Amino acid sequence: MPTQFLRLDSVKDRYGLSKSTIYKLMNSELFPLPIHVGRSARWSAAELEVYDAKKAAERVRGGRNGL
Repeated sequence: MPTQFLRLDSVKDRYGLSKSTIYKLMNSELFPLPIHVGRSARWSAAELEVYDAKKAAERVRGGRNGL
């Protein structure tokens, strides 16, 4: 099955974050980096699922809350 790639608007909706917050998290190495296709940035749905799983595991272990 081919990998799905999400546009910024979809990523913003998925996490309820603003563009600037997403880019701040990326700069802090706390959020997956996009793949650039020409002038467009796309996030791998598979990488976001891994990110979600890591965040869920942190909550279960009592790690940092939030993103």
